[in-house]
Amino acid sequence: MISHLFDLGGLLSEHPGISSLARRFLMVPWPVHSFDRAPPLCPNFRKERRKPAGTSSGWGKLSRLRKIGFTFRPGLRGFTLVELLVVIAIIGILIALLLPAVQAAREAARRMQCTNNLKQIGLAFHNYHSAFNTFPLGYGPMVVAYGSGGSQPPGCGGGEWAWPLRLWPYMEQVALAQNIPWHINYAGHPHPDYRHIAGAQIATFQCPSDPGAPKPWNDDGSCYSADPNWKYGRMSYGGNFGIGPQEGTIIPASSLATRQPGQRIRGVLSYNWGARFQDITDGTSNTLLMSELIVGVGCTIRGTHTYDEGPLYMHDYSPNDR
Repeated sequence: MISHLFDLGGLLSEHPGISSLARRFLMVPWPVHSFDRAPPLCPNFRKERRKPAGTSSGWGKLSRLRKIGFTFRPGLRGFTLVELLVVIAIIGILIALLLPAVQAAREAARRMQCTNNLKQIGLAFHNYHSAFNTFPLGYGPMVVAYGSGGSQPPGCGGGEWAWPLRLWPYMEQVALAQNIPWHINYAGHPHPDYRHIAGAQIATFQCPSDPGAPKPWNDDGSCYSADPNWKYGRMSYGGNFGIGPQEGTIIPASSLATRQPGQRIRGVLSYNWGARFQDITDGTSNTLLMSELIVGVGCTIRGTHTYDEGPLYMHDYSPNDR
């Protein structure tokens, strides 16, 4: 770039009347680009800053870069690998500290739900007793009338219905209770009309802490090969069946089928027996009515709420003896 001083062909000398301001304007050095060089990309007419004393030569480079239009900003700083690993470690420690507390809180909520289920079932027992002046049979032949507390006379047959089904009308399960085929003797020979009742899953009968409760008996078809699709719903609570006459000896539950109605094994809920309040001489506050029961594994019927002695706790009696 060559700077030239333009006087417009002697215009200033020929016209002395031009004002001094115009003279100054016309006498300004103007940049003229030669034809053999490209014009600068970023012209900047700011004066170069004076190099401070005692500075390095880098200052001149910085000044030249600024002169041609470059501007400098502080660079954006990101996470280093070490900082990232530290953050991940802190998050892992927090999770390790908080996860047990969260799990404990969830388990406490599940225990509270299990306790509430016991209260609901106990209330249904009381309502049943208020209606029939007796607790329902533990299990046994079908009753004479729907919901009745009495037993079917010997020789009349009928299904061996367990106590949970008799409480359904008092646990907001009226629709299911009205469809129970009480006249069907299903023991050992499941009837198609009984299938929807046997497989019913009642949330109030299942404790959230018992992972096996929602899984029906014969779920994989291996326990009842005659009909692999036959399912039995399970529950997490067992009634007090009582202690057998031969303590310390496991007595097969099948032997109870020969007992006559009214005979019992000193339990609140026994075969062909449902106690009354006046029968509990130790006092209702000192006598166990039911408790939590962990459902059986494999093909054991422990915890099935419709199958014979499944929903009963029987000391010295299979299948719930241990």
